[in-house]
Amino acid sequence: MMALKKHNPGVREEEIQLLQDQGMALHQHLQSARLRLDAIRMIVTLA
Repeated sequence: MMALKKHNPGVREEEIQLLQDQGMALHQHLQSARLRLDAIRMIVTLA
C-alpha cells in the first residue's frame, strides 16, 4: 500500500490505514472460516 502512495501522492494516510485495517479484518475472518460441503457443491455446480 505504501507503493501506491509512492505512485500517487494524493493517497491519504487515512485511506492506507483503512485498507490495512480491512485487510487485517479479512485475514481474521478467513482464519476462522470453516469449510462446508454444500459450499463445495455449489462451486462445482457453478463451474
